[in-house]
Amino acid sequence: MSSILLTAIKCKDNLKFKFPYDVTDWIEKMNMMMEDYHKHTTWSNLVQIDSATDVNDFMRQLDSYGCKCMFSGEHGFAGEWLYIYDLCKSSKNEDSRKKMKLQNSLFFRYSTEAYWVKNRHEKDRTNSHIILVAKNYNAIRKINYILSMASIDGFYGKPRIDLDLLFQLTKEDVYVTSACLAGWKYEDAKEIWINIWKHFGDSFFLEYQAHDTPKQKEINSIISQMSREYGIQTIIGLDTHFINDEDRIKRDNLLKRKGLVYDDEDGWYMDFPTGTELYARMKIQNVLSDEEIITSMMNTHVFVNGCEDIDISTDFKIPILEKFKNYGYSERVEFLRSILYEKYKTEDIQTEERRNGIEYELGEIDGSTTADYFLTNQEIINLAVNKYDGHLTTTSRGSASSYYCSKLLGFTTMDRFESEVPIYPERFITKDRILSSHQMPDIDVNVEAQEPFVLASKELLGEHGCYPLLAVGKLGEKSGFKLYADIKGIEPSVANDITSDIDKYNEALKQVDDEEDKKDIHIEDYIDNKYLKVFNDSKPYQGIVEQAKVHACGFLIFNGDNVNKDVIGYGDIRYEIGLIRCHSESTGKSVVVACVEGGLLDSYGYVKDDFLIVDVVGIIYKLYKSIGREVPTVNELRKMVSNDPKVWEMYEIGATCSLNQCEKPSTTKKVMKFKPKSIKELSAFIAGIRPGFKSHINNFIDRIPYTNGEKAIDDLLEDCFNYMLYQEAVMKIFTYLGIPMKDSYDTIKKISKKKLKGEALAKVENNLKEHWLKNIGNLDNFEPVYKVIKDSARYSFNAPHALAMSNDSLYEAWMKAHYTSKFYEVTLNHYQDKGDKNKVALLMKEAVTMFGYTMGTYEFGKDNTKFTVDDETKIIYPNLSSVKGIGEKAVVHMMDIYNSGLNDFIDIYAAIKGTNINSSVFKKLVKIGYFKKFGSIKKLLKSIDIYDLWKGSNGEGRKTISKSNISELGLDDVNIYKYATDITKSGKISDKQFTNVDWIGIVKELVSQLDDEEYGTIQLVKFQYEVLGYVDYVDESLDWRYIVVTDLNTQYSPKFKAYFITNGQSVEMKIHKTINKRDKNLITSFNEIPFEDGDVLYIKQWKKQPKKTKVDGEWVEDSSIIEKWIKDYMKVS
Repeated sequence: MSSILLTAIKCKDNLKFKFPYDVTDWIEKMNMMMEDYHKHTTWSNLVQIDSATDVNDFMRQLDSYGCKCMFSGEHGFAGEWLYIYDLCKSSKNEDSRKKMKLQNSLFFRYSTEAYWVKNRHEKDRTNSHIILVAKNYNAIRKINYILSMASIDGFYGKPRIDLDLLFQLTKEDVYVTSACLAGWKYEDAKEIWINIWKHFGDSFFLEYQAHDTPKQKEINSIISQMSREYGIQTIIGLDTHFINDEDRIKRDNLLKRKGLVYDDEDGWYMDFPTGTELYARMKIQNVLSDEEIITSMMNTHVFVNGCEDIDISTDFKIPILEKFKNYGYSERVEFLRSILYEKYKTEDIQTEERRNGIEYELGEIDGSTTADYFLTNQEIINLAVNKYDGHLTTTSRGSASSYYCSKLLGFTTMDRFESEVPIYPERFITKDRILSSHQMPDIDVNVEAQEPFVLASKELLGEHGCYPLLAVGKLGEKSGFKLYADIKGIEPSVANDITSDIDKYNEALKQVDDEEDKKDIHIEDYIDNKYLKVFNDSKPYQGIVEQAKVHACGFLIFNGDNVNKDVIGYGDIRYEIGLIRCHSESTGKSVVVACVEGGLLDSYGYVKDDFLIVDVVGIIYKLYKSIGREVPTVNELRKMVSNDPKVWEMYEIGATCSLNQCEKPSTTKKVMKFKPKSIKELSAFIAGIRPGFKSHINNFIDRIPYTNGEKAIDDLLEDCFNYMLYQEAVMKIFTYLGIPMKDSYDTIKKISKKKLKGEALAKVENNLKEHWLKNIGNLDNFEPVYKVIKDSARYSFNAPHALAMSNDSLYEAWMKAHYTSKFYEVTLNHYQDKGDKNKVALLMKEAVTMFGYTMGTYEFGKDNTKFTVDDETKIIYPNLSSVKGIGEKAVVHMMDIYNSGLNDFIDIYAAIKGTNINSSVFKKLVKIGYFKKFGSIKKLLKSIDIYDLWKGSNGEGRKTISKSNISELGLDDVNIYKYATDITKSGKISDKQFTNVDWIGIVKELVSQLDDEEYGTIQLVKFQYEVLGYVDYVDESLDWRYIVVTDLNTQYSPKFKAYFITNGQSVEMKIHKTINKRDKNLITSFNEIPFEDGDVLYIKQWKKQPKKTKVDGEWVEDSSIIEKWIKDYMKVS
């Protein structure tokens, strides 16, 4: 028997828990396996960039070693613990285990490596580390809470708990370890750990690590001494950050990409060794005895049986409002029924069909046990709108408007019984689908701002009953592939080709506004087939977590699990899920969010409400408010636009800027050609421009009659021009062919995702054939039509969503047609406030070219704090307050000066003292012609110089004038006695100076003597770009070769937008970075005469050339794309 085995047997007898393995097997067959409770995966990167290890790879490594437990913990938080729990739960299922490539199931263990300080309310960046492992479910909730507080009021660079929070836990709740070297940062760390041990007793362990560094050996020695002196248990942590060499290289490259260097890691082991390897490392340290090492290794198995296996309920956890909590479910259904019928009484149209519709929909809601979802959301929206001035769309998003109940409850004003497109309630929810898929109803709400709806949710559900969801930022296709290519040494030409393909895919995504459409764009369609395997091999790298973000629209709403009430922190998301602080891309601020992604919520019965900020909602409210109207309902809008040629003319003439879904140049061309004349046609158009319909779009736009090859099917599809444009159209066909309507949408989804296979697919197809034969009489056209059905299942669009988009577009089109000036005033200010200069420019261009508006200038006396449009003169006065370096306060103060009655340039300049306008800002205003009524820009700038000279450095102005300086001061032609005196106090005439100087009067006379000549065009253009950041100055007399450089991009061959001063047109041009001697026309390159945005160039020579693209590693000319290359130029100073 080996000495190690003898020691291990002795150690086992001294353990304070039952060791779960036969010691001989553990030594000889299991490589002294340890549970890796102190580990990090890519999920640590949400708080600190520190690992590139995929969770699934880590689980497979655990499995290969024979480990029993998977720990959730990461730096600063518990990882996305529900995700880890879900993976461990899946590992218990044999089929899932095979997919996960695991031999054995793994126990879930909730843990964290928390940052701690003595007092979280102080600005202390010590950020010591501590490991916490929950023993039971209530402990999970407690740790969730203290980690939430670390992000709420303990955040100072990192989420920090403190000793006060830590001691809210008990030894019955958790196992605690002192973690790594970072646990020993305080000078009195030893005393603190002793106090922590006294609190947690045998649930506390001092943690050794194996790093062969002086500092680690010192700490290990201290721990050993403390253990012997106080009887404190010890444990060995692996602190794994990667599991193999490739993982290590991935991590190194990730840190390099982020510009991070952790100097203190020198000499550290950060891998996942076997137990025998770990034992050998500890021996090399030569600090601990065999007994200390082996006991500490064995103690890692305390978590196997020392922690309870938990079972997270998957029951629906739909919030129940306080006023309904004392009622049973069937009673709450009756409350919903009464609300629906009270609303129904106010409807203009009341029919048996509508009452039957209410009963059908209510039956599905009741049967799916989701009545509380509708009750709660009705209250949230009602409160948000009426108390917190929330604005939500009058239309809809997704399929919620397929339910008439959605209209009655105030989720939309769309009425499925009045719809221009096929709408079926089964598209929204059926009880069978809800119960079988365990998927909550999904009412996405388009809003102007989220805050009113969040405030309403918190008022109804409690302060901690509504939080944004976590969104995880990953490297993605391009960054992930580049990291993979660097590590694997992929041939540069291959890597560049694949990267170029990825760029094309990303560009396609940018061209699509709607999230549903993006699902139809697959990157595999853009990657060259010969590179597809290389790209697919990089996918693990694409999944490396990079940052924690705030979900764009998703909020977790929760006020308790109605089944499991006996828990600490009932109904509080801080306890139920936990919170983490992360960055908001929309606001630039850090935000506390629920530590769970939206994709997990349905599986565990949680409710996600989507409050999606959509521009068109805010614009529509502002537009109708500007004319003193409430936003019309959809039914009112229908009456407004029907048979109104002015509205439909907006689409025909291409006046589509800021008309929802129709404003992209390519879409504008299509809609001009299609010329929609009804809501039905516009809805079909919006559905038809989706990527999946690409093969049909030209014939559709040209209104070429389409047939499916079978008249009966064409007749069914009459309301969508015989095309299977909508999912609802396919549902109608399936119903005609024997599939119950309630199952039709599920069948579409299964076909589109190829989930129907083998016998299941054959059964569906045979049923379709049987009913086809019964209804049509022969099978002649079944196969070709069935092929169209299968194809359309992939691209067909959500009909109510298309209808909603169409209505949103028409709200804007009606305003543009009938209140054109208000339309431009509202939209220009809206996009100016958002900082969208491109949209502002497009709107101004459209107003000028299509509706005859002219652009007013920045002008003293005009309200330039915002865009204003004079309806009579059709002049658009621009917004000056958004100009960088000027700002709203300066513009307001200029208006105050104007309103004070001052009408002299020098008096106005003098009046800026004590305001937000300094001399620099004032000069900017002069340079853009703001004060042109007082003279030329050149004259006014000289006037300022004269004033500043006479004002003096103290700002009080000259009190005396030396007679010897008269000529030097330019006063030869000024009657000085008009503004000063040379009579002294004694009554004598001074021969040296004038006193009692009216320096302002002198300045005004000097200014009056200035010539009113103006600068040349080039200087005026430069002034405009300097101040405004753009140019619209036009001088038709100027040589066409003078251009202004804008939007310069020098990443490759420099390209830029060339603004031609002679006609105001902008054209993209390129220039060679260096001289290519093979190009005989090339005289000047960018490196020889560099320039930047705002510079004026004089083009001496330019040439049109076909674009060159790389094909199979070779540069090939593409004659279909012509580029304009400048060959010789000079920079104009």
